[in-house]
Amino acid sequence: GRPEAEKRAKKLGDWSAYLGQVFDEFRDKKYPDEPSNAIHCVKPFQIPEWWPKFVIGDWGFAAMTYIGFYAVSPQRRLYLYRELNWYKTKIAEWAPIVKHFIDIEKPKIVKFCRSAKQDRGTDHTVQQQIEEALGMPIELSANTPGSRISGKVLLHEYLRWKPKAVLPASEIPIYSDDRAQWLLRNKGLGEYKAYLQLFEPPTAEDNIPKLQIFLCDEDQHEGHPNCCPTMVDSIKACSYDKPDSSGKPAEDVAEFEGDDPYDDLRYAVDSAERYFDEAGEEFKKIEREAAIVAQLNAGG
Repeated sequence: GRPEAEKRAKKLGDWSAYLGQVFDEFRDKKYPDEPSNAIHCVKPFQIPEWWPKFVIGDWGFAAMTYIGFYAVSPQRRLYLYRELNWYKTKIAEWAPIVKHFIDIEKPKIVKFCRSAKQDRGTDHTVQQQIEEALGMPIELSANTPGSRISGKVLLHEYLRWKPKAVLPASEIPIYSDDRAQWLLRNKGLGEYKAYLQLFEPPTAEDNIPKLQIFLCDEDQHEGHPNCCPTMVDSIKACSYDKPDSSGKPAEDVAEFEGDDPYDDLRYAVDSAERYFDEAGEEFKKIEREAAIVAQLNAGG
């Protein structure tokens, strides 16, 4: 059959989908033949104060500086609720605007791309300049071999809106405690948990897709404080790199002008994934506190 992008373009008039698009599961609008959850963009709403928030920055001078503001919901969903971006703008000019929101919202972490650590021949690295301008320490993104590919794979999972296939009962392996303990000792907690999950009864996924982006109506984009059209455009513009010398297809996204928001989102899904694992108990605690406050308010 025809490639999915071409079918959508012809059938639904979706000319933003084109051959070679990496994230062809991304939807910024609803299509009549798809389920109601097949959408990644939502109208802005007030993020509850108690949702954990974090800020990710992709610094650039000749290129774009992109700052994404993210929040994590109790349903293990990641929301991009604000974006700020500048071209050819000095840190001293954009940092006060970012600091304004950080001071109000008190995010859990502020993280920038690792390139901020480079010594560019000045008295201070970019990281030190950003920290001084924001008045706080910042974390740096991972930059290990394969991190771009693993970030892309993880983003596909965050964009997925089709339910996972469930193994029939006849194909579920027999649980082995020896195997579980071996995985824990030799492969770590992640592999151990993944093995245990094979034996959990299937549950309906009520939080797919795991990524939601604030996007208002097109005529409101300009100047709206909680609208992220630059990220939407960047995701849709991602295409694959050229095949290597042997003709093997590329796995990574080709670099392009305007890919800074995409890089920002890679760092964000990585941060959120780790945060989900660490913060389950915090969510429960906050929900218990919220319930007590609601009871007090109701009963005086």
